[in-house]
This record gives sequence, structure tokens and C-alpha cells, in this order.
Amino acid sequence: MLILLAWVCHVMMSINWVIDKPVKRWVPVYGTLAGIMGLMLWPVADSTVNDFAITDILRAAAMGLALILPCFLLAIHLVRFHLRAQSGRENSYVS
Repeated sequence: MLILLAWVCHVMMSINWVIDKPVKRWVPVYGTLAGIMGLMLWPVADSTVNDFAITDILRAAAMGLALILPCFLLAIHLVRFHLRAQSGRENSYVS
């Protein structure tokens, strides 16, 4: 559910970024918290994994970096855009 919330917030920020309107302040804050918590709790959620080896962790980190880094960088940009826009446009919400 945390990952789903993070993605919903990401989509809301992306759409509003395209139309150049800031989202409400809770969207980037909750989306960031949900994304971080979801990534931290991901290994715990998979009950089929019994043993982790260091090579498994390194492979997963490399694969995650290659596949998720562009989305992660866009999310950072979107959060900065929407939080910075809050100071200048308090009442121009679209979402």
C-alpha cells in the first residue's frame, strides 16, 4: 500500500508539473515518506526470502539503480518544484 501511495503522489505531482500548478503540500510530503518507508520495508514484506547473501544485495542494488534511478531523480525534482512553488502560490491548487 505504501508503494501504491508513493506512485499515486508521483503521478499527481507529474500531472500538475506539466500544467505548471503546485499540488497541495501533503502530496510531496506523504509521497516522499511513503516511498522511503516502502523501500525500507520491501525486504521484510517478502516472506519467501530466507537468506540474503552480500552478492544478492549488490545485484539487487545495481538492478534497482539502473531501473529506478531516472524515476527517483524525477521524483526529487517534482518534490522540489512543488514545495518551492508553495511559497509563491499558496492558493493555486489544481488537485
